[in-house]
Amino acid sequence: MEDKYKGYKKVVFYQLADTHARVLIKLKYDDLKQQEFFSSLMDAYLEEDDNIMNFIHEFKMKKSRMKKKARLAKRERQKQREIAEQFNLSKDEIEDLFSIIEQEHDL
Repeated sequence: MEDKYKGYKKVVFYQLADTHARVLIKLKYDDLKQQEFFSSLMDAYLEEDDNIMNFIHEFKMKKSRMKKKARLAKRERQKQREIAEQFNLSKDEIEDLFSIIEQEHDL
């Protein structure tokens, strides 16, 4: 077997057959492959793309048990942006600062 996928992990989840079929139809219409679609969504999420993060925030707000966490996460991202602009810090430097703050406050 070829080592084409060495270092990769397979992502699998279950979805209703009807929903899966509808997604496949829409992807075909948009000339996208499943792998392209889901990989691009994951990349956008990890890169904290504003559109995706707004979607995630709205999704969390719909789930009442997640509202407090959603508000806190949104506030934290806003603080990160403000600090980055104020001190011209890289994303990694900002994450390091917030990790230190979380450790000091046992968050």
